[in-house]
Amino acid sequence: MKKIARNKNRSQNYYNSLITKHEVQFNWVDDFKKFYPILLKNKQKHDAKPTHSLAELEELKLLFPNEILQLMIFSKKTAIGGMTIFKTNQNSAVIFYSMFDYDYNPVQPITLLMQYMVQWAKKNSIQFLDYGISHQPSEKNPLTPNKSLIKFKEEFGCFTSIRNTYTKKLDD
Repeated sequence: MKKIARNKNRSQNYYNSLITKHEVQFNWVDDFKKFYPILLKNKQKHDAKPTHSLAELEELKLLFPNEILQLMIFSKKTAIGGMTIFKTNQNSAVIFYSMFDYDYNPVQPITLLMQYMVQWAKKNSIQFLDYGISHQPSEKNPLTPNKSLIKFKEEFGCFTSIRNTYTKKLDD
């Protein structure tokens, strides 16, 4: 945690004071009802749509109750963000959605959630925590790397891995 704080030019006391000042709480929940409106609002701001509908997320949770997890962050009992985690096996997990309500940006919900997730991963013997994709879907090539998002994630101690993709046109 000290290294993350240092990478972000902050002290851990700074983040602890945010938690106290804004009465921040982290809760694992079994549904997506408080998270999905935040996800939609966040995606709309970026002219994008979620990969999954609310119904699809609920169905995935039913099919994989211990592998699809929803972490929420609250400020003064108001949901301000969350992360949807896909546990891929006993040693790894992917942060599939990581969204917050921009009205609460001063609380730094994503930074606090990332710190929480690093601690959770360590406590649960998760050796590999995938921070998810960092691309620009609105670009001509939607897989163009988003350099500022990559830098943000690297401040949490991760490293970038570029995945090769291939396209094949199929005749109708």
